[in-house]
Amino acid sequence: MHKIEKLIKERETIKAIVETVCMVLKVKEKDFKTKSRERHLMDARSMVYACCNDILGIGCSAISRYFKKNHATIIHHLKKHNCLIDFDSVYSERYGAIIMLIKSKIGYVEECEIIDELIRIKKERALKVEMIKEHINN
Repeated sequence: MHKIEKLIKERETIKAIVETVCMVLKVKEKDFKTKSRERHLMDARSMVYACCNDILGIGCSAISRYFKKNHATIIHHLKKHNCLIDFDSVYSERYGAIIMLIKSKIGYVEECEIIDELIRIKKERALKVEMIKEHINN
């Protein structure tokens, strides 16, 4: 049963990724699913596949099964995505915004973010202790 729950959650997350990318890029989900090769639709697909790969850690084969595409298509989109991230600043900024929205939507937090927050809280507490000690001594 645990495996089924994981698959259901993964599918819901992928659906949330598709919805978010379509919303940010102003693409209809119906158009996203077409075979059209218009640039804005290709970019949307590349971003969705990259989000699935980057955030969820889903491999090309699993992504291809979910979207009913050939795995080579997913590989091509991921390669194209990496090139666009490096050379197209508008694409890169949009992808960054999409990543932030998706992470907040699904409640995703990376370990480094947790560590940074813990360090910030620890410093804040140490500062408060210092202020209290200073106040007591005066």
